[in-house]
Amino acid sequence: MATSPRGTAEGRRGAGALAAKSWLTRLALSTGGDHIYALAYGNPDIAIARSLAPSEFTFYLAYGKSQVEKQLKRKATADELTVTGTSNMSALFKKDYTQSRQSLSKLSTVINTPEIEAIRANLSVVLNPYMKKEDREIFTKDAIFSVEKFVNKLRVTNGNYQLTSKEVKVPITLTNDFDVPVTLFLNLSPQNSRVQVGGEYKVTIAAKSRSQLAVPFTVIAPGATSVIAKFTNDKGQKIGKEATLTL
Repeated sequence: MATSPRGTAEGRRGAGALAAKSWLTRLALSTGGDHIYALAYGNPDIAIARSLAPSEFTFYLAYGKSQVEKQLKRKATADELTVTGTSNMSALFKKDYTQSRQSLSKLSTVINTPEIEAIRANLSVVLNPYMKKEDREIFTKDAIFSVEKFVNKLRVTNGNYQLTSKEVKVPITLTNDFDVPVTLFLNLSPQNSRVQVGGEYKVTIAAKSRSQLAVPFTVIAPGATSVIAKFTNDKGQKIGKEATLTL
């Protein structure tokens, strides 16, 4: 049983959603005494999924199983052997998929919510072997946009600052648009030797908040410079986009 439910825009229950619910109800009744086998969520090309990200394919299997059990309200077995087709995915689409998957994977090291799991699972749809080339392009672009928008809920704001003394504290704006607090690291890298600043700060940003962290800078020499600011996890992996602090 392939699993990849689709909802209506902004949660509205349209005719498609009602039809799907009715179909699931009939399926549950007609298979009441049967054992259920659940395919990986999104029915991805198994060979490509395993080659690009074995651990992610394992996640698709587990997520597909959990969604089948949730909808049918009974136990199911994950089916990782049934090959349903080959996607013939281009190298460009593989690269786009991999970058989006890695962005979510790094984000999940500092925050873990059902929303992240759902977006991770939806990435599997672009690996579906039955998708036409033009549809795959549309779904891939949509997936990239969704992931970027989601990851950008954690961000450092670009800024322009004027340092008026040798020792000064620079207010750096940090934003967390998630519904839960997030603890991670702010990494600062001066682009030349005109200023000195501590390289890493552990920060906790409250849920749905924007805060400022006053970071001490030391001016070594006059002149314009910039500092690259980015969030990282405890392994030093970058999370989200970098910001530029112009001084």
